Amino acid sequence: MTKFPLTPQGVGQKVDELNALTRSKLIEQTGLINFDLKNWLKSNFTLSSAAVQFIDGMNDAGTSTIGRLISDAVLSSTSITYVAPEPPASYSGKNVDVERKERAKVDAAGGYIYESTLVITVTYV
Repeated sequence: MTKFPLTPQGVGQKVDELNALTRSKLIEQTGLINFDLKNWLKSNFTLSSAAVQFIDGMNDAGTSTIGRLISDAVLSSTSITYVAPEPPASYSGKNVDVERKERAKVDAAGGYIYESTLVITVTYV
């Protein structure tokens, strides 16, 4: 697997790389995302020392939930959007919010639309 920068563009490239895998390799990768998100992130993205420190300090229950959400999104080909501004020169903390957005619509003509997006947003405080 190629290491990409942890940026919106790099995350898009990683998603494209994952989507190009065989089903068995994709299942292998999503298992790693689900059960060992911290190490998967460090193995698949080029990270600053501050990013590694943040990842290492992430709450285990939080990384378990986030890993499951990302794994499910990758496995089901859900659109993934990563929103992360450049870090400011000075900040006291960072927040990561992961939200799955779903929409289903049925119309009178028998049509059906289902859309799902996983949005990962980084903010600095």
